[in-house]
Amino acid sequence: MPVARNIYAAVKQLTDAIFVSGSQTNFRRVVLVEYPRRGVYAIAFTTGPTRGPIAQIPAPDLVNVFVPTTPNPTSGFYLAVPEKDLTPLDITVEQAFKLVMSAGLVSPEESKPPERAPEG
Repeated sequence: MPVARNIYAAVKQLTDAIFVSGSQTNFRRVVLVEYPRRGVYAIAFTTGPTRGPIAQIPAPDLVNVFVPTTPNPTSGFYLAVPEKDLTPLDITVEQAFKLVMSAGLVSPEESKPPERAPEG
């Protein structure tokens, strides 16, 4: 079953790249970033502050982000984005991957406001 072996290898490589061990992940936060142009938003994952030569660029607080492609999130784009241009999303990395891989067909459930206790 060479096809199954190749699919398994690709999925394992993706899982190993994303999840270090258990529930610990290399992706720190799920964010929206205006990409590829102003007014269009893409889901991205932050991977930490920029370091080395990129950090020397005279731009404040650059953050490394990975913008995955749909439906194959193993490929994507690396961007260095100012922190002020990132919009945090209140979803998990797993929920974001489901959203990307499904091309928006599988959306995370919206958070429901806590129920208030009856007054009286």
